Amino acid sequence: MLDCFIYIYKFIIIIFLNIALRFVKTKFVIAFAKRVRLDVRYAWGYERLHFLTAKGGVIYKLGKLHAYYILTPTDRGVAWGCAMESTFRIINLIYFCRKYELKINAVDTYIEEELDFIKNNLEIHSINNHISFNYAGLVMASVYLNKPTKMYVDELSLILARQFNMDGSNFEASTSYHVLMIEMLCWLKEFTPKSFDEIAGQINLYGALEFMRFITYKEGLHLIGDNDDSVCIKEINFKALQPKRVAYKENREIQLDNIHFTLPYQNIDKKPVFECFGASTLICDDIELILWNPKPGQNGKCGHNHNDMLSISLLVDGSLFILDSGVPFYSVLRDEYRSATKHSCIVSVNEPEVFTGAFSSESKSIRSIKNRADTIIADISYQDQMIRRDIVLLKGKGFRVHDSSSKVSNLLYSQLILHPLVDAVKENDWTLRLTRLDTLDSIIIVVDKGNDIVISNTHISERYGALKKTKLIKIIVKTEELKWYILKK
Repeated sequence: MLDCFIYIYKFIIIIFLNIALRFVKTKFVIAFAKRVRLDVRYAWGYERLHFLTAKGGVIYKLGKLHAYYILTPTDRGVAWGCAMESTFRIINLIYFCRKYELKINAVDTYIEEELDFIKNNLEIHSINNHISFNYAGLVMASVYLNKPTKMYVDELSLILARQFNMDGSNFEASTSYHVLMIEMLCWLKEFTPKSFDEIAGQINLYGALEFMRFITYKEGLHLIGDNDDSVCIKEINFKALQPKRVAYKENREIQLDNIHFTLPYQNIDKKPVFECFGASTLICDDIELILWNPKPGQNGKCGHNHNDMLSISLLVDGSLFILDSGVPFYSVLRDEYRSATKHSCIVSVNEPEVFTGAFSSESKSIRSIKNRADTIIADISYQDQMIRRDIVLLKGKGFRVHDSSSKVSNLLYSQLILHPLVDAVKENDWTLRLTRLDTLDSIIIVVDKGNDIVISNTHISERYGALKKTKLIKIIVKTEELKWYILKK
């Protein structure tokens, strides 16, 4: 039933936002979409000129490109809803021309049109990735059109200095937006190497790549905070293509490979903690546990934050077992997927934050995370209580988890969201076996006697606009504190 709703909902978005309202003033289209809760972000995915990297010859793509701009007049339809979207189109236009060694006046005109739109519609209200993309688009388009760039380079340098924390992690509390920002830097490096060198000197670039290494694994990306699957280019950089290379199906795979091609990160040693972001890891043989306690993003404005404080991710031999649920849309379902009930965390009577309504909500909480030898200690304080999660490495065995609250009555349960390929079987009232169906790897969850383990169903969103059914584990507290264990089989 839910799958049917998602399919119909996406179909309605395309019919109205990408087709029926194409020649209506943009401000009215955006207002209409917000009023009836149609997902503008999903519609934008069809307006980024990704057809320039799809199948087809150059003449066919040029014809489609000319038709696109004829059917997409400035200030009409959803395409011109924000200046960041112009940067996506600029990147695809420049990439297309470089790949096929083209210099066509009409394409230059389209790039200039996008450049002018950004200049006239800078998202100065934004302190997040939008304003960064605005100025990145101005730099790339100006270099391509042989226009002055110094003012844009200087401004982008200042903006990026605020976008990355001192340790190189993302200041929006979102792993997905960290990856998107790094991909944008890669295309800056490809298209404007001199400007890139100047801009990159203003951030901890190596730290940003260390964080890339931390948040990725062999199957993809740990989804913490908002994530919408945005990618700049939907094909492997043509410079990296080899004969008979296996085709990629997922946008995220393409994005991560393009980043590694331009800014290699996959062979960097994994750093154990990123205190500025709020993340730390412990490793027991082939089992890796990550504890997330993201700081209030965007200097406390929390625009992309979720209630994922003290949340756990767990991998066995590089395959994901326990995860966070992601978010399927930024319109419907968003508030539900931002709540603590959709994360592998401690669920309290009063959630630490309630990210609903206004996009940017001030945070009143104080959060910390420390990695001391074989122990991670993390807590969040808000109102008049503190919730804490301590994780201790049991060498050769696994991990001990201790969950507590300064108000015992406020500690309801701890929960774990499983990967769709992980099966859960109760061996007795306090022992649970988790098995990955594709690899047959297993781990054991053990809780102190007196507490209950409940298995139910839920949904996760591994990619934007899609849901998958999976298992949800609740460890319900019946004692004054909760201690439980993740053990090797």
